[in-house]
Amino acid sequence: MSAKDLPQDKVKGLLEGADDYMTKPFSFDELYARLVSLMRRGHLCVALNKICLAHFSLDINLKQLFYGAAKVILTLQSKQGDQPGKNSKPKGQVCR
Repeated sequence: MSAKDLPQDKVKGLLEGADDYMTKPFSFDELYARLVSLMRRGHLCVALNKICLAHFSLDINLKQLFYGAAKVILTLQSKQGDQPGKNSKPKGQVCR
């Protein structure tokens, strides 16, 4: 995630190894959709209302991101209602 939103910044980030590029401010719904997309490809796991990737975990209900036990401050574009697909849970692996 970056505040740099020019096309050349995105291209540079992707060419330097980023798998995805998302600019600030961002929509929580967009972040959620991107994470669900990663789960479909088998790169993430989901347990209850938490999405996990390596040391990161995203609490869907609280809309909070953690790195280990430390909370990561996110800047939201605007207040969003319920996440998309609230009544349908994405398929993924269970975090342990």
